[in-house]
Amino acid sequence: MSPRLLGEVIVGCALLLFALRPGRETPVAPERVVERVVEGPERVVERVVERVVEAPAGAATPGDADLRICSKVDDDKIVIRRSAVELWGGKRDWRYKDMCCHANATINAVQTKHMANKPGREHYAMLGYLSTQVTKDQGVQLFVELGTREGASAVAFSESPSVSLFSMDVADSAAHVARTLGSRRGRTISKGELQMEMPNVHFVKSNVLDETKPGTAAWRRLLLGSRILLLDTLHFPESKPFEYDFMKFLDKYHFGGLLILDDIFMNGEMKRFWEWCQKRYGNRAIDATAIAHSSGTGLIDFCGNTELLLDE
Repeated sequence: MSPRLLGEVIVGCALLLFALRPGRETPVAPERVVERVVEGPERVVERVVERVVEAPAGAATPGDADLRICSKVDDDKIVIRRSAVELWGGKRDWRYKDMCCHANATINAVQTKHMANKPGREHYAMLGYLSTQVTKDQGVQLFVELGTREGASAVAFSESPSVSLFSMDVADSAAHVARTLGSRRGRTISKGELQMEMPNVHFVKSNVLDETKPGTAAWRRLLLGSRILLLDTLHFPESKPFEYDFMKFLDKYHFGGLLILDDIFMNGEMKRFWEWCQKRYGNRAIDATAIAHSSGTGLIDFCGNTELLLDE
C-alpha cells in the first residue's frame, strides 16, 4: 500500500473513531476553526473535536428569526466561480470513475456520460470543483452527503484526496456499490475491499433524524461538524417528510457549514420547499442551478462566507 493511500485510510479511521466514541448524547454546536490543519492525520481529529462541541446545559434553541451565523474566516471562504466550474464540465477521468454506476455509464453512442455533462445540466462538475476548492490550503476537510443511491455524487464529492467523505443513507449503500462494482468485474467485492479502493469515502447506513436507533447521536455529531453537506434524498418533503425537519435540526444545533440541496425544482413539493428556504434564510439561500443540476440546485450558506460568481 502506498504511503498516500495508507494516510487516507488512517484519516478516515480517525474520523470514524471520533464519531463512534462513547459519550453523552447531548446537543452539539459546531464552531468554525480558524487554524489550518496541515500537520498530518493526527491533527484531523483535533480539528473535528474543536469544531463539534457540546452545547451548555439549558442553551437556547434558535428561532426562525434568530439563526446563528458563524465567524467569517478569510481562509475558510468558498468562492464558486462559474468559469472555474465550467472547466470541470466533460470530465471523464474521475479518481474513482470505475467505482460506480449508472450515472457514469455510457447510455448509448450519442449521449455522453452523465458525470461528464456540463454544469447547468448535471451538478457533478460543481461537486468535484468544491472538493478541491475548500481543501487547497486547509488540510483534510470533512464532507457529508445524505442520499448515496448509486454513489455518483460520492465519486465527484471525494475527488480530492484531502476530503474525508461520509455518505449516509437509510439503505446499505456500501453493499449496493460493492455489488455494482462486483458485477462489472465478474467477482464478489466485499465492503472491506470497497473501502480499501475508496479510502476517503465511508458509506454509512443511518437515518440521522431517527434518535431511537443506536449510534445515531454519533453520526449527528459528525454531520454537524462537516464543512460541506449535500442533501439529496427522496424529494417529497410533504408526502414523505424529511427535508423540513432536517433543516430545523440544522438550525437547532447551529450547523456552520455550506449546505447543498439537489433537485429543488423537481416537483411541486420541492419548489415549495425551496421557497420556504428562501423566506427562512434570505440572501443566504443561493440558486446555483446555472452551474449545477438542471432540476435545480440550491445552496444554504449557514456560515455567511460563500460567494457565487456567475457573471465574470
